[in-house]
Amino acid sequence: MLDKLPNLRSFMAVAEANSFAKAARKLNMANSSVSRQIAQLESQFNVSLFTRTTRHVQLSPAGEILYGRASGLIMEMENLATELSADNVSPHGTLKVSVPWWFSQLHLAPLLPEFLAMYPDLRLVMQCDDGMTKLVEEGFDVAVRLSRLKDSNLIARRLGPHSFAMAASPEYLARHARVTRPEDLREHAMLSFNFSTPYHSWTLRKQGRSYRIPLKDSVLTSNNADILKQCALDGAGIIIQPVWGIQAEIESGALIQLLPDFEVTSTSFDNGIFAVYSKESKAVNRVKVFVDFLSERLKVAG
Repeated sequence: MLDKLPNLRSFMAVAEANSFAKAARKLNMANSSVSRQIAQLESQFNVSLFTRTTRHVQLSPAGEILYGRASGLIMEMENLATELSADNVSPHGTLKVSVPWWFSQLHLAPLLPEFLAMYPDLRLVMQCDDGMTKLVEEGFDVAVRLSRLKDSNLIARRLGPHSFAMAASPEYLARHARVTRPEDLREHAMLSFNFSTPYHSWTLRKQGRSYRIPLKDSVLTSNNADILKQCALDGAGIIIQPVWGIQAEIESGALIQLLPDFEVTSTSFDNGIFAVYSKESKAVNRVKVFVDFLSERLKVAG
C-alpha cells in the first residue's frame, strides 16, 4: 500500500485544482505522469475517479468518497513508513511527555536512566502534572494517564493495570462513625481529586451492584495527590487513591483500608495505566520506542 502514496498525492492535487495541468505544476511533474498515476488508481479500484470534459475536471461519486478518505490515508501511510523505518533509524530529536506527578516519582523516575542510555539521541522534555493536560493543544507528543480518555482523536494504549483503595487514618476513624457499607460514606469528610474534566462522585462495586457517593460536600478538593494523601494521614478525612500510591501506608498501619471487599474508583472502572497520543503525531518513531519501553518495564514491575 505504501507504493500508492505518490498516486494518492497526485489524486488529491488534481481534486483540489480541478485540473491535471495545474496539479502537475504544483507537484513539479509532467502532465503525463500525473495522468498515469490517476489511471493506476482507477485501475486498482475499478472505478472512474474524475468526470473529464475539454474544460473541466470534476470528482466522480467514487472520487468524492476517495477524496473524503485520502488525506487520512496519506497521513496513516506516512506514519506507518516512519514507524517501519524505526529498526533502521535510531530515534532522535525531542520527545515531550506529560505524566502525573505522583506516578512519575514512584514509577517513571527509576526507569528514565535506562531509557536515556538506550536512546542517546533522544531528548526528553517531561512535565509532571496531576491535571488532565490538553495533549495536542499544549504540544505534547505523549501523555501517561491513569484512566482512558474519551477523545476519539487520541490513541490510548494500555501499559498495565492499577486499582484504587479507599483509606483513612486511625486517628480519623477513632473520631468518626465506622464505615461498614457504602452509604456510611455520606456522613464522612471526603478528600477528593479535582480533575480538569471532573468526576462528581466516588463509585463502589460489589457482585455487580454499584453505589455512587456524591462529592459535592468534599471538605478538600485538590489536583495534587500528595496533598490529599498527607491530609488523610493527618486525620482530615477519607481518600481514594491508586493502591500503589498508598500501599506502604496501609501496610504500616498509618492508613486503614476501608471496605476492602468492594471495588472502588474515583474515575471509572476502566482502570489502567495508559499511554495517550495523537493519531496524527509527527513523532511516531519517538513515541513508539517510549511507549514500548514503558509497556515492557511496567509489565515486569507488575
